Amino acid sequence: MAIPIFIRIGEIIGQRIRLKLHPIKKVKIRRWHNEQFIGCGELDLTSSESIIAQLDKIDEDLMKRNTTNGR
Repeated sequence: MAIPIFIRIGEIIGQRIRLKLHPIKKVKIRRWHNEQFIGCGELDLTSSESIIAQLDKIDEDLMKRNTTNGR
């Protein structure tokens, strides 16, 4: 019988090892408005550009796409 605290410690150590071997560099952002899917963009975590600026750029690109598609 395993002790729950040791199981949890093993999970945490496994997650840290996985992140060291395969770091997360990009995150997909899915944009919704009034329960309608607008689109998705990609956030680069290794970029020198701030996250807020990247999110603003993603929103701007999605709004341009939606206006050209007639939504």
